[in-house]
Formats: sequence, structure tokens, C-alpha cells
Amino acid sequence: MKKKSTIMLIMIAALCAVILCYLIVSEAAKRQADENNNQSGDGIIMLAEYKSRNVLSVEYTYNGETIGITKNSDALYLTGNQTFPLDQTVAGKMVSAVASIGCDRFVEESSENFSEYGLDNPCLSVKVSYDDNNTLTLNIGNYNQFTKNYYLNVGGTNKVYMVASAFLDFFKYGLYDLVLDDQLPSIEFETLTSLSAGTLSFKPDENSVWHEESAPDEDASERVKSLLESTMAITFDKCVAYGVKDDEARAPFGLDVPAYKIIVGYQVEEDVSGSETGLAGSTKKINKTLTVNVGSLTEDGNSRYISLEGSKLVYEVSADLFAGLEA
Repeated sequence: MKKKSTIMLIMIAALCAVILCYLIVSEAAKRQADENNNQSGDGIIMLAEYKSRNVLSVEYTYNGETIGITKNSDALYLTGNQTFPLDQTVAGKMVSAVASIGCDRFVEESSENFSEYGLDNPCLSVKVSYDDNNTLTLNIGNYNQFTKNYYLNVGGTNKVYMVASAFLDFFKYGLYDLVLDDQLPSIEFETLTSLSAGTLSFKPDENSVWHEESAPDEDASERVKSLLESTMAITFDKCVAYGVKDDEARAPFGLDVPAYKIIVGYQVEEDVSGSETGLAGSTKKINKTLTVNVGSLTEDGNSRYISLEGSKLVYEVSADLFAGLEA
């Protein structure tokens, strides 16, 4: 009797082990099936499949700075600040990146290795809201040198994926990197009508030879070409302030009373075809003026603050750039 009871217990234990194995395998198979159902035809695991028009907002944290972008009608705005001069192209690429999100592979469903993957302290977190009331949070961890991908965790789950490094590139922007920067017009030497920089003032004579006012007998054409070239080399890629609309706001940058101005007079040809007096293919020369206000030096003395006349943006550029513009 005792032997039969022992055999019965062994059989029951074996049955329980079989059932347990079955449940484990079934759960694993279910998880794999779920992943397979989310795979596209080329093996990409889709976390989101929307169109850009379905994205209502994007909020991301990168380098300790949190930035939100919200859609209003067909335009994108900095969340809470519709006056911010947001670069619609850059913001639009962010929206496209989170509309359709695909991962290259599924790694595991466990938080045990989050620290190894860098997911305990993500380098980037992105929260997306869609128009079907769905939200998705993506946490990006370490870069895998072997696969050339980043580890990704879907917020609220323990799932770990690998996503293409290009995804991170869409969000490597601080606030001022998102500014729609000013652009200089294209100005050729042949279209110039006047040029002044600080105390220097140049104009051409009837023979198109340039002279500086203080030395009317000297040919200054090469000097003017050099000054124009230096002016056209100014780049507006380091915005330091926006919404600067009055002298009080300009004062900290020395732009309420600029150290000097660079004023370029030039002409452009405008098509007047179809106007009352214009024939097909007719053009008319229009006088234009470009004014660059040059402010004070930065604290380290290596840069100067500048702004374009009529712009509310202030930039920082290398002081060396103005060596050829000063008297």
C-alpha cells in the first residue's frame, strides 16, 4: 500500500511538472505569436503604425532638457508657446519618426538587465499622443556596437527591443536648435549698389569702380568684394535668444545701440510679366537693403552678438569673422 502511494505521488508530481512545462511553453509561444503578429513583411517589429496626421503631440527628454511639440491644425508649435519660431521641417521629421515606429528585433521581456542596456537611465525618452487616445512612451538606452542599434523599452512594460540608431538622430535637438533660423539673401558683387561697415562707406562711380568716401581717388573694388564675401560667410546656426523685439530686450547683447552696422545695398530682378505695363518675360530691378546689427563681444571675447534688421532673433558668431569688416 505504501509503495502504491509513493508511485501515485510520483505520478502526480510528474503530471504537475508536465502541466507546468506546458504552461511555460504556451506562454512563451503566445508572446512569440504576439511579436510575430506585430512584424511587418520584412521582419520589422512594429510598435506603432500611424500616419503623421494621427500624431497630436510629441514630448521628448534629451540631455536633461524636456521639449514638447504640439499640433494645431496643420502647423506644429512648441508646447505652451506658439510664438516660438519653430523649424517646421525639423519638427515634422520628429512627428514622422513616431508615426510609424519599427524595431529590428525583440531582445527579451525582463527588467533584470535594464541597467546593462542603459534603460535604467535612458539617454532619450519620447512620449507620443495619437488621435485615437493612445499614448506610447519610448525609452532609449545604450548603443550596441555589434548590431549598430540602440536598446529600446516601451514604457509601462518590461519589453526590450533594438531600434535603428537613426531614430535617436531625430531628437538630438536642444530648444535653440529648433529655431527657424534667419537666412541671408544671395547677393552677387555685380548687383551691389552700396556697402557700409562701421565707419567705412563705399559706392561705385559711373564706371562701376568702387571708392571709399574718405579716399575717393582710390580703387576699393577688391576691398568691397572682400567685405561682401565676409558678410555672406555669416552663418545663423547658434541662436541665443528669440522674441527680442525692443531696445530693452536687445540691451544685454549690445544691440540696442550696435557697435556698428553692416549695410548692403543691392538689386534684384523681379518678374513683372502680366502686370499692367509688363510684357511676357519682363523684369524690373528692385532696390533691396540687408542690414546686420553687430553687438557686443561675449564674455570670453571670442564671439559677438548679431541680429538682422527686422528680426527678433539674436545669434552668436565668431568675432574673427568681423576682422575684415571693421575699419
